[in-house]
Amino acid sequence: MANTIAILEQGGNSGTAAEYVLEYVNGGKTDWHLPSKDELNELWKHKAIAGGFVDAAYWSSSEFDVPVAWTRKETLAWFQHFAYGNQRDDTKTYGNLVRPVRAF
Repeated sequence: MANTIAILEQGGNSGTAAEYVLEYVNGGKTDWHLPSKDELNELWKHKAIAGGFVDAAYWSSSEFDVPVAWTRKETLAWFQHFAYGNQRDDTKTYGNLVRPVRAF
């Protein structure tokens, strides 16, 4: 949840995955967030149990940690592809899917 809130506090994030999941309501629950890359990996490992995934890329709330010399850190985030399980970085403007999650 902390990552999702931090994304919104950066400003200029209207219409983003973080905004979508914070506004998401399902089953009367409103405490949804964008999963971190580690949470997303756990979902991938148990995708048959969790259900509802397609073979596509899903965003995490984790920024890609790059060397200080890079000037585009704020533009990169981790995603995970649910067909292959690989995680990598991509530009945040790319249209990957999102999967809201709740703490359990």
